[in-house]
Amino acid sequence: MPSLIDEEDAIKSFSWSATPGGEAEPLVYLGGFLTTSDPDTLPLIVSPRPFIDGRYLLARKDMTARAVSPEVYQQAMADWRAHSAKLPLPR
Repeated sequence: MPSLIDEEDAIKSFSWSATPGGEAEPLVYLGGFLTTSDPDTLPLIVSPRPFIDGRYLLARKDMTARAVSPEVYQQAMADWRAHSAKLPLPR
């Protein structure tokens, strides 16, 4: 299967901070096993913790990125877990 993003290492190197001047953390890249045939609504990149207002960064496979409520974030992660459970394990 071809990878959706070949620059996975570059994506992993991006970081963010939940608060201005706070400690930077790497963003979480979830697209390692996704391909172009997987649903566009699946999360691709997420923040490891919420912003100070409780919202999370959620970038989907369709290349949209938004700060979303914890409920939207949790549903996106549940969708990702359900989809990835169906994928074959890498050899």
